Amino acid sequence: EVCNNGSCESGTPLTCDDGVFCNGAETCDPALGCVAGTAVNCNDEIPCTDDVCDEDSDSCLNTPNTANCGLGEFCDAAQGCLDVDECAAGTDDCDPNASCSNTPGSFTCTCNNGYEGDGVTVCDQVVTIYVCQKNPPNEAEVCAAMPTSDVNCEENPSANCGNGGKICHPVQCTTAPPAPT
Repeated sequence: EVCNNGSCESGTPLTCDDGVFCNGAETCDPALGCVAGTAVNCNDEIPCTDDVCDEDSDSCLNTPNTANCGLGEFCDAAQGCLDVDECAAGTDDCDPNASCSNTPGSFTCTCNNGYEGDGVTVCDQVVTIYVCQKNPPNEAEVCAAMPTSDVNCEENPSANCGNGGKICHPVQCTTAPPAPT
């Protein structure tokens, strides 16, 4: 039988199709005529995808929509909402002298060894200043790392260590080499 304008006609096998994919396959009932089918279920069980039935392609479209995820996440069509790794993506704002560490929904920046600062706006190189000073109990002059000083051995390596003709090096005061002749 064939459905024709809502009624079945005898002859060929039961076929009933309104040409609309998304409302499901219709059936032909001899008493009721064409009976609407069950609508196509396009739900892919991935919460962040927008699931729609597309009449043009006669298929379901499951489009990832990151707006359906939390802050710092993106929608993966197969796995759902996943954390954005800002460090791997290069979207972090860490200082060039800092290391980026991914965290759920965010990231942190930490200054590299030998640098100090907040990791984002600044990571300045740590400069150790060596100063000539007396070293009890024998009162020998040595260079010691100090936070600040008038004698900076890195900027002024020939700074005198006392009056003994010694110069300050990052490790110890040593006898100054003879002047060139």
